[in-house]
Amino acid sequence: MNSKNFKTLKEKRIKYYFGILIIILILLGHTVYAITPTADAVVSETLVDHNLKTSGNTTSDNSVSTNSLSYAVNTRLQENPYNNYEDKLNLNSSGAILIDEDADKILYEKNAYQKMYPASTTKTLTAILTVEKCNLESEVAVSYWAVHSVGNNYSKAKLVAGEILQVKDLLYSMMIESANDSAYVLAQFIANNCTNTYPIDSSDTSKTYFEESVATFATMMNQKAKDLGCINSNFLNPNGMHLDNHYSCAYDLALIGQYAHSIDLIKEMVKMPSYPIPNTEKYTGTQRTSLSTNLLLKEGKATYYQYATGLKTGYTSNGKSCLIATAEKEDRHLLCVVLYAEGTEREADCKKLFEYGFNTYSYSKLVSQNDIVQTITMINATTDTKQLNVIAKDEIKVLINLEEDKTVDINPEIRITKKMAPVTAGQKVGTMTYTVNGVKYETDLLAEHDVAVKNYYIYIGIIFGVFLVALIIVIIVEKRK
Repeated sequence: MNSKNFKTLKEKRIKYYFGILIIILILLGHTVYAITPTADAVVSETLVDHNLKTSGNTTSDNSVSTNSLSYAVNTRLQENPYNNYEDKLNLNSSGAILIDEDADKILYEKNAYQKMYPASTTKTLTAILTVEKCNLESEVAVSYWAVHSVGNNYSKAKLVAGEILQVKDLLYSMMIESANDSAYVLAQFIANNCTNTYPIDSSDTSKTYFEESVATFATMMNQKAKDLGCINSNFLNPNGMHLDNHYSCAYDLALIGQYAHSIDLIKEMVKMPSYPIPNTEKYTGTQRTSLSTNLLLKEGKATYYQYATGLKTGYTSNGKSCLIATAEKEDRHLLCVVLYAEGTEREADCKKLFEYGFNTYSYSKLVSQNDIVQTITMINATTDTKQLNVIAKDEIKVLINLEEDKTVDINPEIRITKKMAPVTAGQKVGTMTYTVNGVKYETDLLAEHDVAVKNYYIYIGIIFGVFLVALIIVIIVEKRK
């Protein structure tokens, strides 16, 4: 073989070995790409070994879970799957509803969506708008027509035209004593952008201005009711004084009452047995004191209910007795509405509803915060960190009917969305969802500890070095031949 051919042969061999090296490097590159955590696999599974059986004997709590509220068709509150709309409690009221405020769930209802006259429970909506739009310390001028538009058979705070009172004085007298004149004054003030830019004399012009202000406020009321999810209400005045086309329903009033009860000021106000209205330059008579009309709060009376906490009474000859009532027991919060009852039947019905709610329903804990839900093996992780405990971010509890549910078999769906390192402690790695009676309760799943990435690059470097040395040796040998 001549030197030229030999040289050509050596060049071919060197190119051959270089080709092999390039192929190996390409394969190594693909391997690195495959094991590097550039994307996370999504795994959806049902956790078989975490099947829980729950009963209603667990301790009640004041929250359900972190999931979004469940909405029934055309309604905001979660419907009761066991309600066959038969009045098994034999309520005297023509319309009623009972809800668990924490679960946003209807526990009992009777003609809950039927139009009825709300009477002074209307003032709950007026109170909401007052708190949202006014400074409680603002001074308000009492107009002649706000006082004299209230009939003799309606409750009043004995306001005097021309006197100046603070918003809080009017608000408290309206909610505690159900003062209709206070409601009118607040409505006129709010309708005029919380200013006293309205006439307060007895002229016909002032009367027209007053009526227009009430109409403006009614528009605000109806918009707020709509925002809260009300579906069968029409408000024409701020106090519930009877008008044929001023109506609501038990369901809507429950929404309004629940929202009002979430406002700390209103929540504390409606517990008060009385409130003194200060004297003014226009009124210097005997002390005006607003006394609570809520008989559920009056100790020593047959109507008293020890767990009652509010909220607003009502009565007109057309709408009969009605009441939005709230009660708290062992960290559970119930709200009921009763409409068109006779006399103290409204309090009796509220007590029936509350006892039914507290005794028939209970919260059952499905998972506690930081419970270990599952242990998973992480991909691309170091040996000492690859076994990861997945924990629940939040507690999940569900309200169950002790008479109907008995024992509920719960099998949560576990969805792991991150299975590759690296992961830091507390990082979201998936979700857990329970479905109970068609309602979903969900919480995030978190990593209990850090998960470190296995260092593959060391091994790759070693392999690359070995092949590089081998290639150099081959080249040297070929040159010596």
